[in-house]
Amino acid sequence: MKKITVIIPSYNNCQWYERNLSSVVAQDYRNFRVIYVDDCSSDQTGELVEQFIADHNSGKLIQLIRNPVRIGALQNLYNTILGCDDDEIVIVLDGDDWFAHNGVLKKINEVYVSSDCWMTYGQYRSWPDNIIGCSKEIPSDVIEANNFREVEWCSDHLRSFYVWLFKSIKMEDLISPYGTFYQMTGDQAIMFPMLEMSGHRAKFISEVLYIYNVANPINDCKVDRQLQRRLEMIIRMQKRYDRLSERMRASYT
Repeated sequence: MKKITVIIPSYNNCQWYERNLSSVVAQDYRNFRVIYVDDCSSDQTGELVEQFIADHNSGKLIQLIRNPVRIGALQNLYNTILGCDDDEIVIVLDGDDWFAHNGVLKKINEVYVSSDCWMTYGQYRSWPDNIIGCSKEIPSDVIEANNFREVEWCSDHLRSFYVWLFKSIKMEDLISPYGTFYQMTGDQAIMFPMLEMSGHRAKFISEVLYIYNVANPINDCKVDRQLQRRLEMIIRMQKRYDRLSERMRASYT
């Protein structure tokens, strides 16, 4: 049974925190922990999560981090993963989203054990419109040519990866032209390098494991779609990462 860490970056999610965390504590899996990062919310999300942990006697399962200043989801993810063990599997769950059912972590474990993969990407269903997402398996020719940045984006939620793989990303590739961690498009900033390093060790899971909340008014695509597209193009133009061999992988762990 693999050790799994669920990281929840969250900002102003007082409306969604309970559904989010309830889907996590309900997981039918033993070897996991949760790190909830409240990014200096102004709507009492931190206090509400703290109360949820107390009410559900989940202090040993859920670690709550409360930032004194807002730094953004990507920097929160980076800072948190640096403190994780290399052999842990990280699942990223946004603070306004939730797991599709209580067997999500069990499914992730099965895929890692059976395929010896290094990372996964999957399928989601949006809420409240109940539409299946656009994720799909990346074609073999794209993988062989290492052309992930040249094709349409299809590596969506649910995403998971080994900590050692994430730590292999150069920090400078996560910094935007504005000198800070990408405030939008952080998913692409981390996924492209890991896909390039993993090749066929990245596995697609077609089963819906993730519910993506499109009702939240502060979703990136609703805040500044133009900036989101511009940052995505910058990330796509960055230098590709080389494929990691087993020997190279061993040097990272």
